[in-house]
Amino acid sequence: GSLKQKLPPRGTRFTQLPPPRHELRMLVLAGCVQPSLAPETNEAAARLSRRIVEAARSRGHEIDVINTLHVHMNITSNRPVLRHGGRTLEIYDAVIPRIGASITNYGLAVLRQFEMQGVFPLNESVAIGRSRDKLRALAVIEHTMALERGENVTLTPAKP
Repeated sequence: GSLKQKLPPRGTRFTQLPPPRHELRMLVLAGCVQPSLAPETNEAAARLSRRIVEAARSRGHEIDVINTLHVHMNITSNRPVLRHGGRTLEIYDAVIPRIGASITNYGLAVLRQFEMQGVFPLNESVAIGRSRDKLRALAVIEHTMALERGENVTLTPAKP
């Protein structure tokens, strides 16, 4: 049959997730928010991380949460090693990056190391980096709006 026949009708609400196919080993890279500057933001982030852990464990997955700033990288060898709390981090099946804006550069470096090990990222480092580049985002929006207005748009490098 066709794919359309296999899909549930539009508007169907799912009350139960399908059973997991196999147990996954996942990691949450927790970000950093200054608690003294925004305590409610820090607490909200902690609640969300707890909820992610509960959901993963309820489906039979193993999950660890670590502070991104406490990950140490050895990138001088041909086999990069990630360490946390004095132990080498295992290879995970997936990583969920929750990187705060204040640690974007270091957080993306850590995430890239996981990507190079073949770990599936929920959000890729390139996508996170692009989303944090406000000037690029504005340029993309302006370009898209110009195309929608039917303008002929040519991208050229800025002149110094």
